[in-house]
Amino acid sequence: MGIEVYYPKHSNEEIKMFRDLAIETGLYITAGSDFHGANKPDIDLGMNVDDELLEKSINALMG
Repeated sequence: MGIEVYYPKHSNEEIKMFRDLAIETGLYITAGSDFHGANKPDIDLGMNVDDELLEKSINALMG
């Protein structure tokens, strides 16, 4: 149903490519920090996303 567009290791070009793909195919745009606690200590929990994506995510979860 969706594709992880925003990810800490994606380049700007990859973000654009995945975002364009999501829009073209109607996939839901997601973001992930890839946080796994002590297994990946160099990655922080959470990501910064724009308010529009956050609002769409909340609305999708609330039904």
